[in-house]
Amino acid sequence: ACLRQRRVLLLWGGPGIGKTALAKELCRHYAAPGGRLFSAGALWLDRKDLASATVDSGDAWEALERSLSEVLRSEPSPHFVVAPRGSSESDRLAPHSHAQRVRSLAEMLDRGGGRRLLVIDGLQLPSLPSEGEGEGEEQEEGALAAALEEILTASACLCLLLTARRVPRNRRWHSLAGAKVNTLELSPLRPRSAAELFVRRVRRPLYAHDFDLSAPEPGRAGVVPLPMASRAGEAGDLLDRLAAAPLLHWLGNLP
Repeated sequence: ACLRQRRVLLLWGGPGIGKTALAKELCRHYAAPGGRLFSAGALWLDRKDLASATVDSGDAWEALERSLSEVLRSEPSPHFVVAPRGSSESDRLAPHSHAQRVRSLAEMLDRGGGRRLLVIDGLQLPSLPSEGEGEGEEQEEGALAAALEEILTASACLCLLLTARRVPRNRRWHSLAGAKVNTLELSPLRPRSAAELFVRRVRRPLYAHDFDLSAPEPGRAGVVPLPMASRAGEAGDLLDRLAAAPLLHWLGNLP
């Protein structure tokens, strides 16, 4: 709902809370064919790749240009093709700076029509930098914000979905290209909800033997999987057992 009315959404929370999983699910759902919000396409960039490129070159623009080119070159839409290096289109852009190339790539996004989503997963480096590193990290975040602001300015159809372990410190992140950066903190799941997610991710039936080794093993006559939820008024269903199990506590309710 936020991205229907806003251009920039930041999902933030502790490690393992589910930021990447949620962002992928949003992409899968809203970028599916059939006239959905981002059926024109969703582009995924891993912040680790941008970080390593920025460290090597010291240029956030070069990192973005390299990553966007690689992603867009594999774009399946017939309305949008990024020419490979050596082609006439690439030669036209080659003499320009990385910043100009990024703007040109962003402008190409509008050619096919429809709204597109750019996801940058893992916005910043460690959330608790050691002494003396905070200022450098804030400057690096500011450089990335400036680059993203130019991309939003160049492409009217583009929206941003960002994930981070914390809200960026640099003031430039309050808004990008006049669009407010809307933040959404992800909280840990409640025990029963965490148990349900665990069951869905295990993708196999669970038996009483999984909780009590003295219980009959699966495969024996009469041994059936535990039901996801018991009938009204009955206790001890699968979700209750999992919610009380040491395993989920050890995982911090983050299956």
